[in-house]
Amino acid sequence: MQQYEELQQKIDQERDRPKFKDNGSQTRATSQAYNEAIASLEAQKQQVWENLRRLDPVLAGEIQVSNPNFSAIQKLIDQPTTAILSFYSTDNDTHIFVLREEFGYSFPN
Repeated sequence: MQQYEELQQKIDQERDRPKFKDNGSQTRATSQAYNEAIASLEAQKQQVWENLRRLDPVLAGEIQVSNPNFSAIQKLIDQPTTAILSFYSTDNDTHIFVLREEFGYSFPN
């Protein structure tokens, strides 16, 4: 991923670079060199992308992941005192996902 991002940055830098000479004119050779440089970087980036796809098809292949079927997961929980917990931390908070045998929550009095 780092190599992919570096190539994208090079492409962005190349596109931001002035394409005209000091007198404001753009020669055919200058334009062709610019287009070839962009095409070469894009080809390199595509090769990195294909390598990533072989290593991680979800990440690089942009495969749409379907939503989990909570009802099917709940059927795996066979006791009312069992729950599936998942913790997610951010810089500011920690979130806890709790899945119990039933969706409803009951709290002791």
